[in-house]
Parts: sequence; structure tokens; C-alpha cells
Amino acid sequence: MKLPLFAASLSSSRMSTIIYCGVLVFYGIMIMSAFPSVMETASDPFAENNGATITEKGKIDGVPVYNLTWHTQAGVLTHFALGFSGNISLADLMQGSFDADGMDWDMIEGFLEERPGISGMLSDQGSERPKEPMALDENGTSLLYLGEGTYVRFVNTPGSTIFIAVLVPEDGNLSNATIKGPVMLGNLDVVTGFDEYIKDNPFVEGVMGGAVVDFTHVRGYISLEYFSMWPLFLVIFIAIKTSGIVSKHVEDRSMDILLATGYSRTRFLNEKMLLVLVNLALVLIFAFLGLLLGTIMIGETFPLGGMIFSFLDSIPLALAFIGLSLLVSVLVDEGGKAIGVVMGLVVGEYILLIVANLASWGSTLEWFTLFSYSDPYRAMIDNSLDAVNVIVPLAVAFVSITLSYILFNRKEIHA
Repeated sequence: MKLPLFAASLSSSRMSTIIYCGVLVFYGIMIMSAFPSVMETASDPFAENNGATITEKGKIDGVPVYNLTWHTQAGVLTHFALGFSGNISLADLMQGSFDADGMDWDMIEGFLEERPGISGMLSDQGSERPKEPMALDENGTSLLYLGEGTYVRFVNTPGSTIFIAVLVPEDGNLSNATIKGPVMLGNLDVVTGFDEYIKDNPFVEGVMGGAVVDFTHVRGYISLEYFSMWPLFLVIFIAIKTSGIVSKHVEDRSMDILLATGYSRTRFLNEKMLLVLVNLALVLIFAFLGLLLGTIMIGETFPLGGMIFSFLDSIPLALAFIGLSLLVSVLVDEGGKAIGVVMGLVVGEYILLIVANLASWGSTLEWFTLFSYSDPYRAMIDNSLDAVNVIVPLAVAFVSITLSYILFNRKEIHA
């Protein structure tokens, strides 16, 4: 089947498409080349709670080494730190109870009183080699530190997973002691420069809508640094390409010539829509290629599944804006005005997204912005698509494209 209008339009617009696709490849490579620098800013894995912090500092002979630090207060005689292998009631610990299951505080007090020299063996205030914890009972309770300092570096030989620091008051009564923590290895996290950047950045928060992203992995890094802006980049390009489908030909009166040669209006739109869909496919392919090349260049594993779903997530959104841009092109006879209306629509929708994510009163605005029906972060992490994010944009696309065909076939075109 011959498609002369499609071929001619593709040829006339190929340079702009090539340039845009090239920019996307370059952008993907540059974004990924910055990932090693981001990793250099990453902190050691740590967890903190109620004045205590546990930080992973590497391994010795395959056994993890940790720093446990805690806040002290006035009126404290000494501190001791304990590790547990899980045989303890977290609920009791969180409430500061000394009747926690698996903890015999009388036994611990007696143990410390019987071993006055234990302080020197356990203290680690700057020592090069971490200390070995001392087992207190058969239920996995270990003594990590006893002394006046506020931190201990230790080799986790007993495999403890929960840690607390106990601040013993000047009267020596454990029943009046203060617990700092607990902190748990299951809550270890890593912080990068990006975390600090977005923490106090309202714009990024507005774009991401509070999504939780781990920047220390390629998937999390790409989801923020690339896909936070990708829907806007895609929609702007594809909307501009679509907004001139009809209006440009009406404005320069080439539409009359095409219709006079026997082209039906439906065939005209079909070939023009095919051109837009080809442009959409090319942009998706080259954007994917840029990220793939960039990931290979830095020696990281390419998150193929997450990438595929993230790009698939953007297709319904793109089709919705294609439909709306086509409708504008049918209704507005001047190419410049059509582009202006479409760009105003795109920017307005994006502003609604930001306001909806930032303002407590703006949650209802999510219903009125198509950008809220695209979530590349979640698609990347879950390797899945949200049904609502597919159905709503496709419904908008179907209605607007159908209406465009109907109106165009009824449209009066003046010579």
C-alpha cells in the first residue's frame, strides 16, 4: 500500500526527529556517566532511632563490623551497650520497659558487678581493631560496651540484629536507667547527596510526589534523574509534532490541493497519525538506547525489566496528549496558534501535577492532570503497570482522536 503523504511528511521532518533522538541518546549517556560520582557521596549503611545510631563499617574475615553511637545526658554514671539476636520483645523495648522478654536485668547487673575489669576489655574509644562482644546469656544477649564513652566499634560475631545503649544513673539503679534505641540491622539505609538535595527541594518533591527512591542502585538513580523529567520531554516533543497535523496544511492551503487530488480526509489523518506514531516509537527506542549505552559504559547491570515497564508506562500518557493535540489542530486553523494552545495545555497540566503533590489542598487536582496517570518510578521498582494509569490516558486518547476524526470530516476548509 502506497503512502505518499506519509513518506513526504516523514522526509520533511526527519532532521528534527534525528536531532531529538540524538539528544536523547546523549542525555542518557551523560546521566549514567554521573552515577559513579553519586555513589562516591553515599554514606555507610546506617539506622537510627531514639538517640542511638548503628553504622556498618565493612567486614573483618567475613564478619560485619559496626559502630554503635548514642546520645548521653546529665546525671549519668556509666553506659553499657547490648546486642540481641532477636530473642527480645521489640514492643517492650520501644516502650523503655525493663521487663522485656528474654532480658534478665538482675543477671546483667550481677554480671557487671562480678567483672570490674570488663570495662577495659570492651571500651573502644579510637582503637584500631573492633572489640569482640561478650555473651551474657544463652538467649543471644551480648555486652558490647561498658564505660563512660558514647560509642563502640565491634565485630558482630554473635550475629546480633537489635542494639540498645543503657544510660545508668549516678545512683547505679538499673530500674531508673534510660534506654537509647533500639536500632535494628533490618532498618539499615544509605544516604547520598541526592537525598540531601531533594529533602529541602520543593520542586523535586512536587515532581516526584513523595516517591521513596534508593539512589544507591541504578534503578533508583534512573527513576529520579531521568524519569522525573522524561514524561515532560516526551509529551512536549510529541505534542508539537501532532499540533501541526491539520492546522499547518489548512494555513498554507496545501489541504485544498491534497483533497483535490482524491485524498479522503480519513486517509489524510490516517497517514498523519502513522507519522506521529513512528516518531513516538523512534523517541522511545533511542531514549532506551541512550540509557543502555550509558549503563554499559559505567559497568553497571542494566535493569531491563524496570526500564521496559517505565517506558511502557509513558506510552498511554503520550497517546492521550497526541489525541488532545490532534483535536486542537483540527479546531485551530493557524499552526502557530495551535502550537501555542498545545504548549499551554502541556505546561498547565504539569503545573497542576506539581501543585497537587505539594499542597495539602491540591490532592483533588490529580484528577485533572494527565501527568498524574504516569508513575515511572513505581513501574521501575515493581516491574508492573498500574491499570488506572493505562486505562484513563487511553480513554482520553480514544475519545479525543475519535472526536478529531468526526470534526475534521465535517470541517469547512476555505480556499
